[in-house]
Amino acid sequence: MTMQTFKVPSSEVPGYSAIYRNSLFKDGTHGGEFAHITTAYELFQHHLAIAPKSEFLGTRQFNPADGSFGAYEWLTTTEVAEYVDEFGSGLDHVFAKYAPDAKGYGTQQPLGMYANNRYEWTVAEFGAFRSRRYTVGICDSVDVESAEYVINNADLSIVVCSIDKIPRMFDRMSITPSLRVIICMDRLDCSRPNPVMQAFCAESAAALRKRAVELGITLLDMDEVLEMGRATPTTACPPTPSDICTMCYTSGTTGVNKGVLLTHQGLIHGSRSCHLSLRFSDTTHLSLIPLAHCMDRYATYTFMYGGVRVGFANGDRALIVNDIQELRPTVLVGFPLLLNGIYESMSK
Repeated sequence: MTMQTFKVPSSEVPGYSAIYRNSLFKDGTHGGEFAHITTAYELFQHHLAIAPKSEFLGTRQFNPADGSFGAYEWLTTTEVAEYVDEFGSGLDHVFAKYAPDAKGYGTQQPLGMYANNRYEWTVAEFGAFRSRRYTVGICDSVDVESAEYVINNADLSIVVCSIDKIPRMFDRMSITPSLRVIICMDRLDCSRPNPVMQAFCAESAAALRKRAVELGITLLDMDEVLEMGRATPTTACPPTPSDICTMCYTSGTTGVNKGVLLTHQGLIHGSRSCHLSLRFSDTTHLSLIPLAHCMDRYATYTFMYGGVRVGFANGDRALIVNDIQELRPTVLVGFPLLLNGIYESMSK
């Protein structure tokens, strides 16, 4: 589907390009449709209202014995909402206890995110939104220096990450002084196997705990934070449209990393426009573009207006076609290099 954009008359001024709008919404508004949704957190509540019992976030079963992947296992929207509320409450306690003076943009605090695509990222992100915090993604594939740059530039005190990122962050603690807390997406008792856990065992995870103490870092896993939230729930303090939603950094491949702030209002305006233009409904989406960038999250937000289930890729780019065959997505979001790679795999 192609659509001609509309150039707003007399909108071009010296130093700035003209304003271009979707041709369906030439006046810059959406005619009041979905007017009750002004933030990403409200969009999540909308999805909960329209699809409470539907499959929402899916992860492929993993067999650690042979490294194979099976069918998708799903969390319903209601189950995800419970995790979001519990993690958000727990996060309130973690910030209050370990990083009460965490710096951020204005009165908001940032939460670092450092992992490949997985459902825990979505839970942690909406848990952050629950208390007006914004996320800062660190691309899973960047080198250690780029990750270190983002931590320092965004002044991150707390980072949620997969277990494989912990040793590399420990090795750079002397040059990332703002970092105080690491929340591991994986169970630190190694009781829930997954691909990134293969290089770890109960003993090596215990060694991470010990090293964290030596470095003066608080190391928790998500289950511990969830338990904090269950034990002592806090009251949600949702964001406003003008609040920052996320800070997105470039990968650094073309020079120094550059961070861009995106507000809830900006994200909602764009995702709503896309949904109203294309009218997605009951979408099945394969999440495979790194979540540290905005494209995949933007796609998920767009699909949430009409209901979506999001299946996460298993993390091995060579097996993307296998993920597609298992999930059978109704739409595939990608970029030329990725799509060319999928096409080549299917042509063999």
